[in-house]
Amino acid sequence: MAKMLSDLLLEYQLFSNNREFSNLRSILKRRIFPDLLKLDGLQQLQGKKLDYMLEHMPLAGFVALANPIFQSQILQLARSNTLKVEKSQWKRFCTWLQAHEQYVPDPAPLVSVSEAVQPAYSHIPKGTLKAVMALKKKREKTKGPIALLERDWTADLITDRQSFDFFLQTVTRWRRKAVTIATLKQCHRSIARVLGYKTREQGIALEALAITDLLDQTLLQAYVESSQKRGLSSNTIKSDMAVVIPIAQWQFHLSTPNENYSNPEPVKAIRSYLKTILIDHRDRPRVSDEACAERELTRQQCWEILDYLSWRCKDLEKQHGMTRQVIDAWMDYLMIAFLVTTGARQRELRELQRQYLALEGNVIFVKLPPEGHKNGNKTGRGREYPLFVGPMQLSLTTDLQYYLEHIRPQNLDHDFLFFLRLNQARPYGRIRRGDPIRADSYLSNLVSKLIACVTAHLYGIEQAKWTTPHDFRRIIATWVCTYGEPKHLPIFAELLGHSMDMLVKIYNKRHPGDLARQSPFAYDEIAAREERMQDSKDLGRAKAATSMSEMSLSALVAMLQKLVRKLWYALTQRKQNEVLASLSPVEREAIDA
Repeated sequence: MAKMLSDLLLEYQLFSNNREFSNLRSILKRRIFPDLLKLDGLQQLQGKKLDYMLEHMPLAGFVALANPIFQSQILQLARSNTLKVEKSQWKRFCTWLQAHEQYVPDPAPLVSVSEAVQPAYSHIPKGTLKAVMALKKKREKTKGPIALLERDWTADLITDRQSFDFFLQTVTRWRRKAVTIATLKQCHRSIARVLGYKTREQGIALEALAITDLLDQTLLQAYVESSQKRGLSSNTIKSDMAVVIPIAQWQFHLSTPNENYSNPEPVKAIRSYLKTILIDHRDRPRVSDEACAERELTRQQCWEILDYLSWRCKDLEKQHGMTRQVIDAWMDYLMIAFLVTTGARQRELRELQRQYLALEGNVIFVKLPPEGHKNGNKTGRGREYPLFVGPMQLSLTTDLQYYLEHIRPQNLDHDFLFFLRLNQARPYGRIRRGDPIRADSYLSNLVSKLIACVTAHLYGIEQAKWTTPHDFRRIIATWVCTYGEPKHLPIFAELLGHSMDMLVKIYNKRHPGDLARQSPFAYDEIAAREERMQDSKDLGRAKAATSMSEMSLSALVAMLQKLVRKLWYALTQRKQNEVLASLSPVEREAIDA
């Protein structure tokens, strides 16, 4: 009877093909033996070659010892094309081995795969997520629904909706293809929100509602103002207003079926009006001040959250070793650290790769190429900033290096620092654990739920904050604009990837007077600079002109010419033609000269 593992491996080699047997040897060498040789009685095989170990490895109870080791090893594998193959071939070998008449099983029970993959612990305190979700639903219920429910749609509204759907899904000479089902559902949601506002806020009866009510300019203006007060993001408001254009086209088509409905005068008029009520994208707050206040954290709370997450992931690793839950806890900890300390956009977090990190001294710098950040395609310049700015910089830097070397799986087929953690089937395909994070909504949901659970655990369930990744940009900018000096604004504006004007206009969610209260600091600095310049002048040192009044006439003319030239080339070709058309002949001769 066979006593050593090598005895039955010879038979298994005949049972399987060469490729399967080669993969099995690789699994034994890389996954099983490094941990198995730590057991008592097998240490003498350390450092020996694989064939020697196979000849001296006891066969009895081998599956009972090796299978738990294999299951714990694959937990560290996030995703690989070989992962499924290894699991299948290892299971096939174990099944064959246990069914062989010469194999002696060990009486010790095997660790079930389900228990190894799904341990009964997490870095989120038990029951916290359920509690904060119930609280969120309760708060939303107290606000009351705005959109019309399906049961509120009258027969006339349903008939109009069916006619509208048929119009959008009919291919004509003015519409090359029908709209998608997703777009159709989005139109239904937008119509339900606007009509729900009309009946609940303005008191209009359901029987008096019609889809064409969305063409009423007074209703649209009131809905936009009310939505901003309720805290709806401008993206949602813009999406709701976008449905007005196809409604105008549908109404025009009903009245004149044989005319081109793509851009007639009524549609042009409603499109022009929408541009007047929607806030410009370059100078608009994404959410209202009230909504920001509900999600705002203090800087002290941010550091306390990081302290808790740091302790939690390290404590779980110490208790349970390397499991998927521990890897997820480390990812959550470092993702929140990235957002708290840099305020970077979530795209930069999703697409952060090893090649973008550079260690300079004790500080890790992120060096993004032009295509790696939002404004890179416009400016053609990259972006650089230090990681983990703040009191925890040294410890966070050490933790990130430990994560890259020991926590993050080494067999990923990409270079991104963070990855998806669940296997899901989607309409457009199946996503697997370890895939890169592609969608913005993934991080928004993950971060907001994580912060809600941690704040509820630290400060009480009523103090739960559903902070999104973008809110950390507002938190940093508000903190700088409130407590910083004017010289700090350009520093943190560059850290956030914005100009100083955008930093103050978009992200400062405090009262406008807060910035003016910093005038004493600015006054003292200006007065000190004036005193230094006067001292320099009294000593007879050459001094450069600091204002236009001190410049010579030729220098002033040269500066103005340079400024006009820059402004002229900043205009588009159409604007330049309009300016030239508005000039008199004398002015054009002066410009040509």
